[in-house]
Amino acid sequence: MFAKVLKYEAKETGLLTLVLAIAGGLIIFLSGLAVLAPDGPLAAIRGLSLTTGVLIGLALPCGLFFPAAVRYWRTMYGQRGYFTQTLPVGSGVILAAKTLWLMLVTGVSMVLFLGALLWMTTVQTQTEELAMKKGTWTIREGIDKVIGSFHAAWAGFPDFVKWAMIAILIMGIIETVVGMLFASALSNWWPFSAESPGLGFTLAAVVTYAMTQVFGAIVLFVIPGSLSIVSVGEESKLEFVKGFFWHNLVDSAGVSGSENYIPLGTLLLPLMAIAMYVFAHYSLTRRLNLR
Repeated sequence: MFAKVLKYEAKETGLLTLVLAIAGGLIIFLSGLAVLAPDGPLAAIRGLSLTTGVLIGLALPCGLFFPAAVRYWRTMYGQRGYFTQTLPVGSGVILAAKTLWLMLVTGVSMVLFLGALLWMTTVQTQTEELAMKKGTWTIREGIDKVIGSFHAAWAGFPDFVKWAMIAILIMGIIETVVGMLFASALSNWWPFSAESPGLGFTLAAVVTYAMTQVFGAIVLFVIPGSLSIVSVGEESKLEFVKGFFWHNLVDSAGVSGSENYIPLGTLLLPLMAIAMYVFAHYSLTRRLNLR
């Protein structure tokens, strides 16, 4: 039944997600090519192309995530909730299938967003370097420069930094989706949500955002201890450092080499995500038991 619910979610919003992702990605890529173009007809719209690529990169995640998020709320607590309530399956299966689909959509959104920013900023930088070093160039030379820049930057990171970046991206996806699940569930508890669902969800979203920010500040600045990434030359190492996060930052000021700190409290953020998911499951179970 899990596969059937997931398949139905993909059937409802999958085509829209695919079309928007392909169209947006294509526009961003072509905008970057226009920026890379040498002096000529396309050079006149270089600034417009850069602006277009950046704006599409910023808008695309919203265009992908919000339709899926609105559908989730409507099929769980909104006008189409009657269909969910008639499914011969438990709340855990329904929530898990819908959560997985939202994570897939959110993952595509974040990857496109980060890819757009990296692509547009890199092509702009490489175009300026080519203009200073050469009088003219081909788009193929520009693409080779961009690819070389990406490869050099990625190869310069130690392996544990690469894994940390991937973990941060995955955690960002999870927190975004679980935060939306929690806000949807919380809005169902307001007594006025039935008459003003938009107001109920907006208030729940504000409360969710405030709660996550307060919890994040507590775990970042109150828990003593940090993971320190020290880079001197081409070598990097990971160390555990006692003391509060801001004290470590102040103490590292002026020290030779590059030193970055990861607050140890960030390891507690997954616990918050788990608690929010449990609340969303409880809220859905409570609603389905009323059918």
